[in-house]
Amino acid sequence: MNISVIGAGTMGNGIAHVFAQAGFKVNLIDVNEVQMQKALTTIDKNLDRQIAKGSLTAEQKTATLANITTVNSIADAIQRIQTNPNLRKELIQKGRINLQRFSWDKSAEKFWKIIEQML
Repeated sequence: MNISVIGAGTMGNGIAHVFAQAGFKVNLIDVNEVQMQKALTTIDKNLDRQIAKGSLTAEQKTATLANITTVNSIADAIQRIQTNPNLRKELIQKGRINLQRFSWDKSAEKFWKIIEQML
């Protein structure tokens, strides 16, 4: 499943980190390249802290970082969807499937379990 996070500030990089660590493919979108690099550095440091605590392996860190793709503009992300009919079809299908599975309670529960693992 793909997740797009708009804004690579404190909340954005945290959300991207949590979803990427949970195995989701994440598009982290920000128009400010400096902020984007700062976000990636923060995520990297937080993953290192998890490794030091023993709650994450180096392999899991590598997999988490591999799940994050940076996009410098929303226009670039939209263009990817517009120019790739297979991606567009896949996103529509997955969106319909996930809409049926969605529940705020389930999402909140999963989110907090991931946060607890990080602490």
